[in-house]
Amino acid sequence: MEQKILSTTSSLFSLMGIQQLRMADLAQHMGVSKKTLYRFFPSREQLVERVVAEMGETLTHQLREVSLSETNSLKQLTSYITTMATFYKKWSPVFFADLQKHYPSLWTSISTEVRQLLLNLLRRNLESGIQQGIYRGNIHPGLLVTLWQQHFYNDFRYCEQLSTDYSKEEVFRQSCLLFLYGIILPSKIPALEKLMLDYQLQANQSTSFYTPQYINQAIV
Repeated sequence: MEQKILSTTSSLFSLMGIQQLRMADLAQHMGVSKKTLYRFFPSREQLVERVVAEMGETLTHQLREVSLSETNSLKQLTSYITTMATFYKKWSPVFFADLQKHYPSLWTSISTEVRQLLLNLLRRNLESGIQQGIYRGNIHPGLLVTLWQQHFYNDFRYCEQLSTDYSKEEVFRQSCLLFLYGIILPSKIPALEKLMLDYQLQANQSTSFYTPQYINQAIV
């Protein structure tokens, strides 16, 4: 029951954010009493903490799995990006806004952990890619990763107030393409494009972040 509560809460949080979901709503959705919920989670705050902890553990585990399973720097980098894109696509920006506003210490803890892990993984990836002759040799891995992380964060914040025809997915995709084409050696662009098209074939088009339309736009 405990895991079912966590799973259901996570799904609802990802759709509607934290503040809109009351314990009474959760109980009604699950077909159980509030007493049952409080038996496993004595407070709403404890439930939020567990959901966020599991969310962070899942993401960090997925990122570490990529670092261990991929030796080619380009494949590894695109796998990192796909992992992050899939993760952020699942969770509504409202969830992160609620987390940051109403649970600041929890937000700081989880965001710092993920940010530091991703910074280290990406820096090592860029250093390895330079040695493998995939990325340009004149880039500064540490500085570039820091800039890209800030850029990614700003893009995500931009999506929260988005009132145009641009979707969250499109904003993220454009940001990633600019990053990828900015670091790769010209001779490796065909390999990058093939890799992105392979991802497209493996994924449903609604979840694919790499399509010929946007590849062409990035090149231009």
